[in-house]
Amino acid sequence: MSWELVWELPPDLDSPVQAPGLLAADGTGGVVTFDYGDRTLKGVTSAGVNWAVGRSGQGPREFLSPTGISLVGQDVWVLDPDNQRLTKVSMTGQDAAVIRLTGVTRAIQLMDGSGVGLVQGPGPLLKVFDEEGNVTGHVTPDGFPTRTGPMVREGVITGGERSPHFLVAFLNAGQLVHGRATQNGIQTTLVPTVEPSSFPELVTSKSARGYTLIRVDPAAPESARWVDHDARFFYVAYEGMTRTDDRLVDLYRTEDASYWGSFLLPETVAFGAIVGEGLMAGLIFEPIPHIKVWRFDLDEGTALQGQTKNCDEAVLEFPEGVLLAGC
Repeated sequence: MSWELVWELPPDLDSPVQAPGLLAADGTGGVVTFDYGDRTLKGVTSAGVNWAVGRSGQGPREFLSPTGISLVGQDVWVLDPDNQRLTKVSMTGQDAAVIRLTGVTRAIQLMDGSGVGLVQGPGPLLKVFDEEGNVTGHVTPDGFPTRTGPMVREGVITGGERSPHFLVAFLNAGQLVHGRATQNGIQTTLVPTVEPSSFPELVTSKSARGYTLIRVDPAAPESARWVDHDARFFYVAYEGMTRTDDRLVDLYRTEDASYWGSFLLPETVAFGAIVGEGLMAGLIFEPIPHIKVWRFDLDEGTALQGQTKNCDEAVLEFPEGVLLAGC
């Protein structure tokens, strides 16, 4: 695994991007980020910010608290649950269209034009909708637990742009949902991660002052931080217990979500995005928020099919950039 820095938006107190919190590709090697500092969607390249759309509010071209952005053709989808809508912004930054979409915290569009949204509240896990936002179906994969709260169901979703398949990684559960659109509708499969763990339940306790506290079972696996995909792989990054853990990314094949291998990022990123063939962007918070784009070379011949990383603690001691191909 090798890395080469291609360009960056350097850390600067006068940077035009002050509080980025989401990251997606723009289809040309640049990135799109949502800046929570001024509630603005911004297109960023090596030359800086080349377009910006939005401000805080509930009117046209306004946003409250978006939870996800994704590239769909020549548009960027901005999912804004507090506004109960999905805003489609063109790459020029000039045009924006809105569709009503309620009860969904993450959403993507598949290659057949249908949309898939992750439902955090009770009921089915996924909501399927058309290009106008009309709900056409609901999907829950076999084996998905029904007695779990919103904190357990919360996750991130990727797919549809470079592959007909999609993947859901949960923030507090060691499972994945793999899916695709077929002539018979959306088909999904519940699959374990390389470190399988059952879905955790919520734990309710009382504070010293009598307040009710609800949290995820502390035995739950580490939280998924971000996911993205290209034509071959889904990239899943988790919260880690050490600085090395924070840089670990697991790769799953797009066609069946089988584990392929893992690698280490060149440094810790809060959000990542695959912005082109062999190009990855990272949103870095230290010392202040800034963006980097690297070219990476993934040697597919080094990973061994069927291997796992559940070997021993030595896996965390691999040198910089080494692909974790198995034990």
